Amino acid sequence: MSKKKPIKNITPKTEEITESKKIQTVVEKKTVQQTELNKKSSLSMLNLLLIAAGLLILTFIAYQPALDNDFVDWDDNVYVIDNPMVRNEKVPVSQIFKQPVSLNYHPITMLTMRWNSNECKECVNGISAKPFITWNLILHLLNTFLVLLLAFRLSKQNVFVGVFTAAVFALHPMHVESVAWVSERKDVLYVFFFLLGLLAYDRYLEIRNAEAQKIDLKWIGLALASFVLACLSKAMAVVFPLVMILMNFWRNSNEKPIKALIESFQPKKLLEYVPFFAVAIFFGLMAMDVQSGGDFGGMLDKRGQEVAVNKFDTFTILQRLHFAAYGFCMYIFKFFVPTTLCTFHPYPTQAEYDSNSIFWGLFVLAIVIAGLTVFSLFKTKIAAFGIGFYLFTVAFVLQFISVGVVIMADRYSYLPYFGLAFMLAMFVEQYLPKNIKTGVYGLAAVACIAWLVQTRIQVDTWQNSEKLWGTVIGYFPNEEQPYSIRGNYYGKMASFAASKGDANGQKTYMDKAAADFQKAIQLNSKRADVFEGMGNIYGMRGEHPKALEMYNKAILYNPAKATAFVNRGIAYSLLGDQKASLNDMDTAVKLDPKPTHLLYRGIGRQTLGDNVGARADYEAVLKQEPGNKMATERLGSIK
Repeated sequence: MSKKKPIKNITPKTEEITESKKIQTVVEKKTVQQTELNKKSSLSMLNLLLIAAGLLILTFIAYQPALDNDFVDWDDNVYVIDNPMVRNEKVPVSQIFKQPVSLNYHPITMLTMRWNSNECKECVNGISAKPFITWNLILHLLNTFLVLLLAFRLSKQNVFVGVFTAAVFALHPMHVESVAWVSERKDVLYVFFFLLGLLAYDRYLEIRNAEAQKIDLKWIGLALASFVLACLSKAMAVVFPLVMILMNFWRNSNEKPIKALIESFQPKKLLEYVPFFAVAIFFGLMAMDVQSGGDFGGMLDKRGQEVAVNKFDTFTILQRLHFAAYGFCMYIFKFFVPTTLCTFHPYPTQAEYDSNSIFWGLFVLAIVIAGLTVFSLFKTKIAAFGIGFYLFTVAFVLQFISVGVVIMADRYSYLPYFGLAFMLAMFVEQYLPKNIKTGVYGLAAVACIAWLVQTRIQVDTWQNSEKLWGTVIGYFPNEEQPYSIRGNYYGKMASFAASKGDANGQKTYMDKAAADFQKAIQLNSKRADVFEGMGNIYGMRGEHPKALEMYNKAILYNPAKATAFVNRGIAYSLLGDQKASLNDMDTAVKLDPKPTHLLYRGIGRQTLGDNVGARADYEAVLKQEPGNKMATERLGSIK
């Protein structure tokens, strides 16, 4: 009989029991900690949503006066009032994706404006600005919430950082221009998509860093789609890939900031950027070509001969560096002290530039800020991320490449202030002792109230062109362009008064317009708009020889100004010279074949008996603007 094998002792040893209990205790502690963290996170999110609701209410209160504002004579005519793509539902949507507006390609912006189109019989322009401004405000409220979420996530769910950053974005008076101005729909819209893209990319980084380099195509795809929509809303969005690099740097777990920055350029991560940089280069080249008066190799429908980019030799390299440094520093200054808020900040004259040491001073200051930011990388990521975000999102409007007639604009701070506000809030949370933080929180609350009040006041300056340009003239009384723009507004109001049979109103506005144009001429204006506007006033007064004289000067100063030829053609017609009139209309069509110009040339041809030519012009009008009432009637009158 075989012996039974002894049964092994399966009773655990004492040390094994102890180790097992230790592991169980650690697991239980982690479970408890995770539960507490989840509760804390849920509580923070609930508090955040309640705070967000309060902030959005305060933002609406700040901007509520804007809902009664009107259009202004500062791009609103081109974008909405005189734009058949917005106002004529018979114009195919495809045209919006083919035709730049005001030397900018932003079809998504124009499409949303088309959705806001309306009829208003009692309005001066036959259309109300309220739906446009309402949707600008709605987008601003949505952007505020997205900023809150982004700052909250980037700060590891710090409520103060999230709320302060969002409050600056929502209530800062420098942002009024982006919201209260109808034409700046492109600003609030591109930032909406830009922020959506950043949130999607941040979620992608979060998953990748937590799950061993897992590539989640869903989130990176959403980021890319949002980026494309942002570019189709405003070309300023092309900086998105640069901000992506900053996000990589910020999310990197390396405690040494310099190494974290270097690791953001690892080959694997660089591959992520490739499609984004490809999109950025495509839209960047398109924007440069369109603003230079091109049609991007025939892809777009070019209208007119205007350009937005000034000749490079207009300023020296040193002046361009000074202007860029000036903008870089002044936007930071206005972040803390928002003064001289207006839509027009002109370039200095040569004498002002030569005699003012501020340009050299701010150039040196910009270099110092850059140096300190780089030096800070030995200690923290905060300054590099904040200043980097600010610089990347404001860089293309710092006027190193001169575009337009102003050295800076309040609206250019709309997105960049996220970087400054986030940086300040993070410094407060990370470096200030608790007893000082309380005082800072109180100071931040006071600042928010002050911004709300100032923003509400600033919103009212956008009530109409008279108030807007009156404010600008108050700051810059020796600049001729504001007088020209306000004069044109008064001229339009005179025409509206005439259409209503209000002779007194017509005379009042004609006198105001004439005074503004004459003031601009006294300031040695060489702008065609001034002389064309004065010609229009003489025409309304029936003084057609004087009107002709003004139109001649307008054409002398700008031989490519199509409307000046149209108006001179009308003056010739009223003086009985139909051939000269038709010649001018023909020139206007060659310069800019827009429906109005084609219509006037058709009338001129029909007057001289050229029915074949007239028919061709009326049909061309209807092709661009289906349903045009006058073109339809004129076409029907040809036998």
